[in-house]
Amino acid sequence: MDTPPSKLKSWSNLVARASQCQPPAVDVRFSIRAAILSESRRSLPAPVPLGFLEELSALLGLDWFLGTLAGVTLCAVGLGYFFFSIAPVLNFALSLSSTL
Repeated sequence: MDTPPSKLKSWSNLVARASQCQPPAVDVRFSIRAAILSESRRSLPAPVPLGFLEELSALLGLDWFLGTLAGVTLCAVGLGYFFFSIAPVLNFALSLSSTL
């Protein structure tokens, strides 16, 4: 695209010159649009496959399955921690009672 000469500085002169110019013979809008779309398709992230538990939940139609499993696991870990932290105290109490 050529630049206008320095004598055409007003907006009206630029608009008049632009309206006199002919459009290019080759329309490149379609090829540019196709290139942009193909590039955007390549940049999409790959779908993440479902894990075993997600597939099982979808297969059984149980939306609450994963939440319940997480709650049960959390309770099991909490109770395990509680019993392992109290085990030395219980062992001491049992050893103390057996000596009496």
